[in-house]
Amino acid sequence: MAIFEKERASRRYYSLSTDAYPVVAGANTPAGSMLTYTDTGAKRIYDGALWQPFAGGEGDTDVLAALDDMKEVLYQLLRHIEVIRAAMASVANDLLEGDYPPED
Repeated sequence: MAIFEKERASRRYYSLSTDAYPVVAGANTPAGSMLTYTDTGAKRIYDGALWQPFAGGEGDTDVLAALDDMKEVLYQLLRHIEVIRAAMASVANDLLEGDYPPED
């Protein structure tokens, strides 16, 4: 099976796992390009120099774990931001004799 590209601007490639890595005609392959093997479903991402396994070869479970970690970090940041907003509203109310709400 020949390598084919779904859309020229997307840089998403599809091929068999036995085919050579794709190269954009007349230019280098852009970093961030994705290659999906149609026979195995495995994915690779181009880092600008090499094609690296995408999601650690374990499918999308690594991606979901990373997203869960990001969600936890964002939740913790939200708690800090709420405390900062309440403190700033309190200071503004004291200094400016305003009526700024400490929360949305």
